[in-house]
Amino acid sequence: MAMICNHCYFTIISKEHKEKCITINMFQINEYIIDQHTKNMMTYGLGGCTAIIMVFFSKDTNKPYKIIFGHHPDINIILLWYKSYYDLNFNIVTIIKHPGTFKKTSEYFSLVIDNEQYWKNNMNESNNKLILEAYTSIIQMDCNSNSSLYLQIHPKIKYSDIYGGYINIIPNILI
Repeated sequence: MAMICNHCYFTIISKEHKEKCITINMFQINEYIIDQHTKNMMTYGLGGCTAIIMVFFSKDTNKPYKIIFGHHPDINIILLWYKSYYDLNFNIVTIIKHPGTFKKTSEYFSLVIDNEQYWKNNMNESNNKLILEAYTSIIQMDCNSNSSLYLQIHPKIKYSDIYGGYINIIPNILI
């Protein structure tokens, strides 16, 4: 059974999905200038891999200008991509979706991203807001959102969490 896209609700191997959405595959990094024709994006089947989304906002208007979206199994490649696209002239929001582990905090267990300090130490520029999203390697047959990452472009730019909900992407405002 083919996976259904949370944006267009067609299977990710269908012609309709290809017309409505952009799929980022493993080992792929893509750059898009945002306009009215920019399609929603997604990657899936992370299964131990890491996904990166960088959204660049203009400093004067704070409007989203450009997107970088990638998927790779090697965290050092993800960091290399980040460093090669990083630009001091924009306010940036970087989302990293990476495997996590359940850890006990007080009386509850929380899903915490693995290598948290690696990301925080290497992506700590003042114009970059870093968002770390953990996913679990535990297979969930009824939920494809866990190891997928979706990016909604219009009407507002949002990314998906592991539960399939969408969260607004808002930069820190630095001039």
